[in-house]
Amino acid sequence: MMRTNRRHHGVQCRLATWATVVAVCSSGCTVFGDTAPLRSPGLTYDKAQSIVIGMSAGMVEATIGMPLRRSRFDNLKSTAWEYRYVDAWGYVTDFSVMIGDNGLVVDKVATRITPEDRFLGGRSLRH
Repeated sequence: MMRTNRRHHGVQCRLATWATVVAVCSSGCTVFGDTAPLRSPGLTYDKAQSIVIGMSAGMVEATIGMPLRRSRFDNLKSTAWEYRYVDAWGYVTDFSVMIGDNGLVVDKVATRITPEDRFLGGRSLRH
């Protein structure tokens, strides 16, 4: 019977897993995944700044358009409307507007994606 070194096998498995993660992420993974367009048409930093707490969902849509994706958060009784734009400094920015069940904006957050942050999910720029 051949004896194997379990510790060595575990290290090899972890290295293989990390190699796979690095390969996938370096090939272009993003917060939205590979199928999302680079950005929301017409959305700019200034338009994103014009979204305020208490604004209606209809006003948000009229101001910055339809979201690329919507994500439901039952625990918050809200739905995140997710957008993407290139900010004034040239960084890709993921922008989320939280719409409460009452149809009003309850929060918003922008996350700048820099080349260094691709593996970390970006830096949050609270608005």
